[in-house]
Amino acid sequence: MNGLLAGQFALVTGASGGIGRAIALRFAEEGAAGVAVHCRTGVEAAGEVASRVRESGARAVVLQAELTDEDACRGLVREAAEWSGGRLTALVNNAGVQPTQPLPGMTAADWRTVVDTNLTSVFACTQAAAEVMREQGDGGDGRGGSVTHIASIEAGAPAALHAHYSASKAAVVMHARSAALSTARTASASTPSRPA
Repeated sequence: MNGLLAGQFALVTGASGGIGRAIALRFAEEGAAGVAVHCRTGVEAAGEVASRVRESGARAVVLQAELTDEDACRGLVREAAEWSGGRLTALVNNAGVQPTQPLPGMTAADWRTVVDTNLTSVFACTQAAAEVMREQGDGGDGRGGSVTHIASIEAGAPAALHAHYSASKAAVVMHARSAALSTARTASASTPSRPA
């Protein structure tokens, strides 16, 4: 690998398997200093990912949190930052659920479970990470950090039985764009004017 992520301290949500696992391992392979591996219930699987991260030469910790809880999201980010010695340079919002369910039988509770997991957690984790990264940028090397959202092709091409999932992923895309305008150093200069 090329060491593209040398020195980074990353938090990857939903990292016990699938895409999140691959992201966590790639951070380590590219020279990250540490990776916080988040899971909701798969502690054993997350532990295996953390072991692989350490084999690549990076530090690793497993952090468990229920991301449908806003306070838990904020606590997760704080815990990751504290573990890394106050440095959190990358957040990857990867955690998500993808149930299939017919729209006629879908309840508001079913909807909220998917939206809170896939979207509200992205909002809460991003907001908390931005606070940490802003403080870092103000106090040292002038650099804050990066936040990456994992969306889906269904953000623009929805599938049957996925009204809640597709809507949540489309909103994740828009959240990323809006958050970038709100948090970038040049946001005030680059924000386009609203059409009349």
